[in-house]
Amino acid sequence: MSTSKEQGGSPSLIALGRYASIALSLLTVPIVARVLGPEGRGVSATMIAVVTIATVLVGLGVPLVLRRRVAEGESLSSTLSAGRMFALLTLLPSLILGFAVNFALFRGSSFPDQLAFIVSMSLIPLSVSWAQDVSVLVATRQFHRMAILGVLQAGTMFTTIVVLWLTASVSIAGVVYASSLGNIVAFVVGLLWLRSGLGQIRLMRQIAAEGWTLIGAQLADVSTRRLDQVIALPLLGPVGAGLYSVAATVSSLSTPIAHATAAAMFKGMTGEHAADNGSGARTMRYGFALGTLLVIPMAIASMVGIPILFGEEYRDAIIPTVILCAAVPATIATYCGATWMAAQKHGLRLTAIQIVTVVALVAGVFVLSAPFAVIGAALGVCIALFVSNAMVAHAVAARIRDTVPRWRDFPAAIRILLRG
Repeated sequence: MSTSKEQGGSPSLIALGRYASIALSLLTVPIVARVLGPEGRGVSATMIAVVTIATVLVGLGVPLVLRRRVAEGESLSSTLSAGRMFALLTLLPSLILGFAVNFALFRGSSFPDQLAFIVSMSLIPLSVSWAQDVSVLVATRQFHRMAILGVLQAGTMFTTIVVLWLTASVSIAGVVYASSLGNIVAFVVGLLWLRSGLGQIRLMRQIAAEGWTLIGAQLADVSTRRLDQVIALPLLGPVGAGLYSVAATVSSLSTPIAHATAAAMFKGMTGEHAADNGSGARTMRYGFALGTLLVIPMAIASMVGIPILFGEEYRDAIIPTVILCAAVPATIATYCGATWMAAQKHGLRLTAIQIVTVVALVAGVFVLSAPFAVIGAALGVCIALFVSNAMVAHAVAARIRDTVPRWRDFPAAIRILLRG
């Protein structure tokens, strides 16, 4: 097994790789949106969102445990082996969750669509495994390989959907299978790059137990990007969920910046000294600064691009998209702060924060979507994101104002993103 810890390029490679992945995903969205319409787009996006959230739930916080342990110098081989053994054990809970969600949300869908969803849920152990590989690649600073994994996953999905489109075979089930195929390819490549057997049961139990306390850090990312899409289906209906999924997709363009910034600063987050050197507040300031630079370009691009890329029937998604873009600075800063908390083993407190965030998100979407439909759902999510940001800021800094960016933080944030 390779244990190389050579520099794998700048942390900006993570952002570049993620943007390449998103670009490939965005190229498929107009195909799916135009062929399936808002209703089909809404159902397929919800199914994929459920699989993504379930991957985090059953995977606990184990990927972050592996990242922290490897970054602190523990054996790469034994740690990853134990993680992969844990990944195998996620099959049963994935299937149980899959059948439950299928009954609750998708029992009105066709049998092929439901089957595709259940098959995707059964493949979650593979997604858990390659999520662990990504964490190890971050810890060993092999940023180029991390970027390649993401591009491979999205590229496989893109190629599959294009083939389906050329053969006039695009369907909800086909889109879900295409996403699963991308995860299979990423899993196989991860195994080839980071080879290991199955680890010791005792170490696996230790890692799983620690993962319980860190699941909040994983949920910090996925709950802000996927949970809203899941609850949009029953609250807004398939058409409304389709419109909202477009808004969520466009606003997620900021995600690579969050991942790259947190990865660039992760080494400085670990260890006892990091708790007292202001690194948590600094990380959040840098994240907020980078997010602020993205807001206006993203809003303008959404107003111009949505009708062109998705069609006139998606014009009603513009205002919700702009609303979600307004929360981009808070989203990036929150992710960076949550990563610092995980590195400092504040997992239980972080999990509590994320539970409050989820409650705020669900309540906000439920209350505001009734009178204001898709726009209300976006407002509810936006409010929840700022609530989460305030709670994380309070947790990482003695004073919340220490997490508010200064002018000098803008160039500093750009430098650390480019150089690490």
